Amino acid sequence: MAARDAAQDDVYLDTDVVDFIIAKNAVDLIQLTEKNNVSLDIHSSPFPSMCNVSFRPVGPQLDGNGIEDARECFTKLYSDAVADLRGSVVSLENIYPDSAHLDEACQNVEETFTDVIVVRDLRGFRFVGKADQADKAKKHFLACLQRRSTTSSGASVSRNTSSENRGSKTVCSSAVSNDKLRKQEEDRGNNVGNATTSNTKATPMDSAKEDVEVCPICLVPPTEARRLEKCKHVFCRACVERALQIRPACPLCSEPYGQMEGNQPRDGQMSVRTIPTMHLPGYERCGTTEIVYNIPSGTQGAEHPHPGHPYHGTFRTAFLPDNPEGGHVLRLLQRAFKQRLVFTIGTSRTTGMDDVVTWNDIHHKTSIHGGPMLYGYPDPDYLKRVQEELRAKGIF
Repeated sequence: MAARDAAQDDVYLDTDVVDFIIAKNAVDLIQLTEKNNVSLDIHSSPFPSMCNVSFRPVGPQLDGNGIEDARECFTKLYSDAVADLRGSVVSLENIYPDSAHLDEACQNVEETFTDVIVVRDLRGFRFVGKADQADKAKKHFLACLQRRSTTSSGASVSRNTSSENRGSKTVCSSAVSNDKLRKQEEDRGNNVGNATTSNTKATPMDSAKEDVEVCPICLVPPTEARRLEKCKHVFCRACVERALQIRPACPLCSEPYGQMEGNQPRDGQMSVRTIPTMHLPGYERCGTTEIVYNIPSGTQGAEHPHPGHPYHGTFRTAFLPDNPEGGHVLRLLQRAFKQRLVFTIGTSRTTGMDDVVTWNDIHHKTSIHGGPMLYGYPDPDYLKRVQEELRAKGIF
């Protein structure tokens, strides 16, 4: 029996097909492994574009056939998929290798073509799905990159135009600065004249004026300088009070002051479950935490871009390793969700649609595989990066 299992484990399968099955049948595979008390493991192989899929027990085998049943079900999924799937390839030689928009184009493809997955390796991108859909996804991907390239060129022209006008803006700023300096000199003269009678002492805010040449917000010498308590940065009182009303954190270093609350729709739900039998690439020794966000569509409130207008909701699934650091990140994400900071309402970065629920600059791993470019694992630095993003919103 053991020899037969070993022989069957030595069967190598097409990596693209296996990735497609895992991406499109995740719920079925989770139920399959939980039902049979087995773990699904994927290993590299000595053959290009091939992998080895095996099952191992993680609990009691009630009828002794858990591994056999799981393997049989997976084999059927593979047989059904392999006959129809094709891969359409885009080589890195045919696109701009330094493009900053590859990840957005990939996500756009996966949102537009729900029956296609995007696989990236060192050579380029493969779009895996039924033949006609894979070809369309490839063309859509290239069109997205072309649009981004055109937009970036336009932005570059705009920046050049702005730099030509920078001189006149500097003159205006200097004029404002000179007016402000003259007023401060007048005030200083009045204080000198009154000092003998009032015996006025310098306050800590007055001493701050000597340390800071300009307010980092308005870029002129500070008026009624205010030094923030924790980070010690100095601003004009009016400037920093306005900034803290918008975002309760230092405008320079993001040191939090008070508890932030975002504009994430209030009726969203965040559910969490642990899957001991699923292992993320790079975290093979622990299970997986699955996070499901469900934000239904609704009507925008006063804090949103277009009050009274409808907005489109979203349904997102994300994954974390079920280890101590992953558990810490999960608790931070739960706090961020409670403070309405995980999502916002705005324009989708991938589809360009307005009035939709989008991520609020807290990155999530929405794929199991694919690495950083496809929002998946392995990504050794992800847990540290997301903690930095959460800290910028006062969650730590």
